[in-house]
Amino acid sequence: MKTERNDILSVINNTLAEYENDIGQNDIQFARRVYEEGLQKYIDRLTAIGFSNKTCVLDAGCGFGQWSVAMSLTNEYVCSCDVSSLRVDVLSRIASDLGITNIRIKKSSIERLDHSNGTVDSIFCYSVIYLSDIEKALAEFKRVIRRDGLLYISSNGLGWHLHNFDNSPNATDDYDPRTAAVDAIANTIN
Repeated sequence: MKTERNDILSVINNTLAEYENDIGQNDIQFARRVYEEGLQKYIDRLTAIGFSNKTCVLDAGCGFGQWSVAMSLTNEYVCSCDVSSLRVDVLSRIASDLGITNIRIKKSSIERLDHSNGTVDSIFCYSVIYLSDIEKALAEFKRVIRRDGLLYISSNGLGWHLHNFDNSPNATDDYDPRTAAVDAIANTIN
């Protein structure tokens, strides 16, 4: 398995070059940015919050997979899902090119997970839940996590959503930050 920063950057750049016509420039810049410093900062954070030495960890809303790749280095098995087919394809290619064999990557909404009841040790959901029907997502998390499982959810505050509404960063053909900000604020109020 290739885990050195230069190996990772080489794989990321090669993979993104292959998907260049399918991925918008904002997404390409985002993917490069999250991988450019290597994986250690992700591994350190995961270890600090108890996401190491687990049998099965779910990365719910994995995106381009920087957390999934880091989790694969410190856990027995990682299940990763994202609603975007493109991101799932890119992560699958990254994992394959890095020689990672302990990640299962599927296209799936966090509101309808492809897991049996009580089958995951831990669920990691980073900056995604506000893009979903939160009640459905939480019900799914409760359904699939083991009784003594660990759940980590990171979301964004009002300031982030207002920034997204005002500046529309990282907009792509299938993601409008302004719409996501309005939806997140409306979901919070409701």
